[in-house]
Amino acid sequence: MEDYLLRVAEYKEYVWVLLGVFLFALVLQLYFYFRYYSGIFRFKNRIDKNDVRLSTNKPAVSVIICARNESENLARFLPAVLKQKYPKFEVIVVNDGSTDESTDLLKKMTEQYPNLYQTFLPMGAKYMSRKKMCVTVGIKAAHYDHLLLIDADCEPASDQWIANIMRHYASGTSVVLGYTGYKGNNGFLDNMIAYDMMFEAMRFMGFALQKKPYRGVSGNLSYSKELFFAKKGFTSHLILSYGDDDLLIRDISTKQNTAVCVEPEAVTWSHRDLTMNSFLYQREKQMETYAEYLPATKFRISSEIISRYIFYLLALVLLVMFAVWTDFISMGIVAFLFLIRLITQLVVFTKTSNALTERKFTLSIVLYDIILPLITLHVRTFGKIGEKKNAMWKQ
Repeated sequence: MEDYLLRVAEYKEYVWVLLGVFLFALVLQLYFYFRYYSGIFRFKNRIDKNDVRLSTNKPAVSVIICARNESENLARFLPAVLKQKYPKFEVIVVNDGSTDESTDLLKKMTEQYPNLYQTFLPMGAKYMSRKKMCVTVGIKAAHYDHLLLIDADCEPASDQWIANIMRHYASGTSVVLGYTGYKGNNGFLDNMIAYDMMFEAMRFMGFALQKKPYRGVSGNLSYSKELFFAKKGFTSHLILSYGDDDLLIRDISTKQNTAVCVEPEAVTWSHRDLTMNSFLYQREKQMETYAEYLPATKFRISSEIISRYIFYLLALVLLVMFAVWTDFISMGIVAFLFLIRLITQLVVFTKTSNALTERKFTLSIVLYDIILPLITLHVRTFGKIGEKKNAMWKQ
């Protein structure tokens, strides 16, 4: 050991700089995982222990679904929304000029479900964002103040979806963020998309639980009609095609009025069939709205991503360098520090998956952890938003 310490003392300054930056990146990574990314399962544990103040009120709810040529999805998933066990709610489907069988299907379903309503956004109408106009039309048609949004390709995990979301409307709450997972196959792409959606939820829900809300997802999002109009809806970003969920939350959420719902009964599952091209296109849309996030939010997100890559890069550099020097003790220390972060990741992801009844992610985490930011960088550098007629609606 004395010989090793003497050897360490002879390290040149650049080695200590590399070690110092590596340790700083590790500490920053652990900070994000313990403070933010572990928020979902820690909050779920508090709920299970009755350590969270939940509302016993059951206010009337308007569920809003925007649909364009979604007849198959409406036939599959709309009944699960309509059969919710909740005292008083309505379901408003905004038909965005569908040319498939959606109109006839909805007419037939309204005969069976008296709380189902269909309204229309004419196909010939020209808006910068038809999705935002669809949401606005649905909100204007809503009879109740509490709004709950879900996508046409999403399915509630249980008939207690509305009930669980609404019980988070404690005193002072006017926004509730829910979780939407991805129900694809078990291939590489589907697993990566599912990982991406869960990790993004770990981030935005974790931030919200630390009083830093910045986004939600349109597949499972609730807010009050009064708040929407008080904040002038989508006015601040009408020139953008997207942002009906994240940029809206940026505008209407505060540290006092935003709650998070993590109960597995309140999860919604997206059944969208995504290819690599459509996934890349979805990433392009996220880049458009990410540019409009508040500086503090972008700083936090960027800090985590940059420190992640510094950590991986320096771990590789240090391991190779110490291997060349046959300094196996230092190699072991670096490998041990790498394992600390990996084990932290595995524990956080496993506990979060259990809390949300999501699929499990094991060592594939490292692969997705590296690939997804590279995909984002590629899209940011080379990606181009597709034809406007497609970019204006589908989320």
